[in-house]
Amino acid sequence: MLQSNAGMNSVRLQPPGRAAMLRSAIQALAVLAIFSPVSAPAADEYPQRPIRMLVGFAAGGPTDQAARIVAEAMSRSLGQPVVVENRPGANSMIAARALVSSKPDGYTVLLASNGVLTVAGARYKEMPFDVRRDFTPVGSVAGYSHVLVTAPDKAPASLVELISRAKSSNKPLTIASVGHVDELTIALFHKLTGVPLDIIPYKGQSAVLSDLMTGRVDVAFLAPTVAKPQIAAGKLAPIAVTGRQRVTGLPDVPPIQEAGVPGFEMEIWNALMVPTGTPAPVADTLAKSLHAALEEQSVRDKLEFSGLVALPDTPSALAAKIDTEGQKWKRLAEEENLPLVDF
Repeated sequence: MLQSNAGMNSVRLQPPGRAAMLRSAIQALAVLAIFSPVSAPAADEYPQRPIRMLVGFAAGGPTDQAARIVAEAMSRSLGQPVVVENRPGANSMIAARALVSSKPDGYTVLLASNGVLTVAGARYKEMPFDVRRDFTPVGSVAGYSHVLVTAPDKAPASLVELISRAKSSNKPLTIASVGHVDELTIALFHKLTGVPLDIIPYKGQSAVLSDLMTGRVDVAFLAPTVAKPQIAAGKLAPIAVTGRQRVTGLPDVPPIQEAGVPGFEMEIWNALMVPTGTPAPVADTLAKSLHAALEEQSVRDKLEFSGLVALPDTPSALAAKIDTEGQKWKRLAEEENLPLVDF
């Protein structure tokens, strides 16, 4: 007699155990992670740790002073320390290359001078980086003019007298040169005045000072922080300044373009840069912090005390300045037949 198999064929569904449910959840999250886009950190999440500010000069100089003044102010607004790290050498190229090789996350920035950003391209045969390709501008920081000085016993009554005296002399005017910025300043002076020059290269301005005072060299362009103490002590005499405006502490010393050489302008300035690839919200946070710092009166006062003038601008304005000035110095170097040098 056949027996029914109905009871054997019915299936009872059991609820899954906890282990199975956990495995399913993990698998679902893994799939979601694979197909979900990775978002960049939000600006309000940055910064979460200290920021390095690279400087391509030794401590104590104008660029280093600007870096320390601005870094202190930016630390307050960012809520994290901004630590200045000096990487001197090779006309600031060591610091610039360190920025290019750093991770583009906003935790390494460079306070670069226009010697790197606009002058170097006019002096080197080959650059170890491309300023436009490898750097992202954050904003200009500060600038200053050089002071054209001579020994007191050689001091002319004016720049025009110096030029006239030099042209009528039977020997060229000896002028000290320290680095690529000086080379282009001297080239511009020669182009616009026609004064015959004998250019004497130096490794640093301390050696220039002693030779100026002893009469071994006629004139030199010096940073105000170097020139002003010697002028105050009566050891050097100022003739003119290279920028558009008069220098604080030297109100009677005119700009070169105002003193008889129209079109002459050379200012040394520096700017904050980050490596290309830095997230836009991070670069924007840095730009806003820098701009706010330069608007503080206490920051402006400290910069002025150091012979510097605050130069607040925007990343786009800085980018345009780098392009315009870079082309200007390249043209000048070609016109004055300055030989390109190896890096």
